Amino acid sequence: MIIDPLSASKFIAVYKALLLEIDRTGHDGRKSNLIKRLVAARSRLSSDPSLIEQALAALKSKSVAVDPEVVGSLRSLEVENWVFLRDTKVHSLFVHPSEHRAYAVLGLNDRIRDIVGGVGVVIETGLVQYAGRFVCDGLVSRIVWLGKNYRTNFNRAYQAIRSEGRFYSRYGVVNKFEEFPGDSFFPSTKVSLLAPCFVQVGCNSLPTVKLNFPLLPKASREACLDILQTGQG
Repeated sequence: MIIDPLSASKFIAVYKALLLEIDRTGHDGRKSNLIKRLVAARSRLSSDPSLIEQALAALKSKSVAVDPEVVGSLRSLEVENWVFLRDTKVHSLFVHPSEHRAYAVLGLNDRIRDIVGGVGVVIETGLVQYAGRFVCDGLVSRIVWLGKNYRTNFNRAYQAIRSEGRFYSRYGVVNKFEEFPGDSFFPSTKVSLLAPCFVQVGCNSLPTVKLNFPLLPKASREACLDILQTGQG
């Protein structure tokens, strides 16, 4: 459930270099710890994809070589509050918070469940189209554990997504992440503590919340989550 080591190491090296270059031009500079800086830079990149070109130009001026395949993958970066539903024998199942689409996802150096400490969670992380697969970028912030009823609802949503042909295992099926109405799930939140796969941080220290509302229609589930997230932000 991870990509090959060479592809992973290339991705991590380029991704980290680009994010640190973006971070260098941010307001906070180097005041916060490395992981928060990387996540803040990723947030800026997600909001303004043109920052890739600026960072590449800066790295080129320093004679820093970057792998073009990795750069290409970062143009597909989608940072969301993904529902990490469960694992199969070969990949992890990620459902978009809108419940309109789902992906077969691989990790970099570590299985995603090892980074977050389990399955059946909502995690803020990034997905990219890399090395022929959908890959988690390894930067994971706030974790929300789902109770039994929520997991049941999302499993039903996944089955519906799959039956309607909106489950993607390889990105050759679609060229870009598709946009659907109502893709917003959580309001933006402040990062607390992070555990990316290329920085050793114990996932047991991550702050967690457990959701176990009764079975509800999708709109009501989103409303409950919005209330919880606002209260925890």
